[in-house]
Amino acid sequence: MLGDYSNVDEPPPHIGGVHWPDCTIPGAVHPLIEPTPDQHPLHALGWKSALADAESDGATRGVALGRVVAVERGWDQVATAAGVVATSRATAAFRRARFESPPAVGDWVFVASEASDRAIVEIVARAGTIVRRDPARPVRSQVVVANVDRALFAFAADHPISARRVERCLVLARDGGVQPALALTRIDLVSADQLAHVHSRLQEAAPGVEILEISTLQPDTIESLRRWVAAAGTVALLGASGVGKSTLSNALLGADGQATAEVRAGDGRGRHTTTTRRMLVVPGGGVVIDTPGLRALGLWADEGDGVDEAFPDILALGARCRFRNCSHRDEPGCAVAAAVKRGTLERQRYRGYLTLEAELGTLDRQRAQQGQRRGGRPPRAPRLADEDYSEESASEE
Repeated sequence: MLGDYSNVDEPPPHIGGVHWPDCTIPGAVHPLIEPTPDQHPLHALGWKSALADAESDGATRGVALGRVVAVERGWDQVATAAGVVATSRATAAFRRARFESPPAVGDWVFVASEASDRAIVEIVARAGTIVRRDPARPVRSQVVVANVDRALFAFAADHPISARRVERCLVLARDGGVQPALALTRIDLVSADQLAHVHSRLQEAAPGVEILEISTLQPDTIESLRRWVAAAGTVALLGASGVGKSTLSNALLGADGQATAEVRAGDGRGRHTTTTRRMLVVPGGGVVIDTPGLRALGLWADEGDGVDEAFPDILALGARCRFRNCSHRDEPGCAVAAAVKRGTLERQRYRGYLTLEAELGTLDRQRAQQGQRRGGRPPRAPRLADEDYSEESASEE
């Protein structure tokens, strides 16, 4: 059980200050890849040339640019060009920064250089985030990961998969400007016919989304995944507990860097063995952010239109509705409702779409009451009363 380190002077034992390039990211056993002379020291962690000006500006201000590679209660571990340092959230420097959203794994940040007050003092503007509604504070957001290129949502082939949860995952990714993909894990535990059926159901819930079939007992699927990660850059690995995320991370690393546990007998639900978010350097290129199991997937959108992007079939039908602002409920001339009646659009998928739209409408009104604003989105329709399509039902593991 992790302790609460927010009010202590020393970091937890495994988050000590260590030096580049002889360190390993916590949870990984491979040393960070030493850059070639023409590469930036943070090349292995997703450095992009667009960050060069920010790094130079930070140097003139006496702060170091780095990337958050691990987060534990009260502490952030940041990899900089000079080394990997532990930074505290209990310092005066951190409190003065008054972050609207605290640092998340994947963030590019500036770290104060004073050893006595070493802390993250600034977060570089994020691009590509997975943000959910904070389970503990419903009208606050929680950044799960930041600056990711792809979101890989894992689902176990040998466990029932909720199409509504799949759709919710896609919306979270699309709203954050992240391209989603689905990983179908543990394919060795089902027959070929069962696998084909599950794959087909995923395609129906996620039209046009890439689906990777993976088994840690089939080396060719792991090698394919390594190549996929190398091409992707920074990948967030997300999913419920027990779908094999950490086992998958270990296979990518080639060793047991992340703790794993068997799923519970009887209900097939996973035990939480990954308790912190960590960035792992994958041999051959790319990085993976392994995350604890996500049960609650409340939507949170500041801009973008993730619901429409996650439902391209409904979006295409909506273009044929009589009214441009059709809510696809009971308006005359609604092409979406007509497709449901004809049976060309699955009724459950249609209800799932309406529920997600209604959830965002409820969030809009709650945020408006608290004076929060969102960009450019018209008011949503009222929430459906049918709880079978609620966030809690869609989030069942």
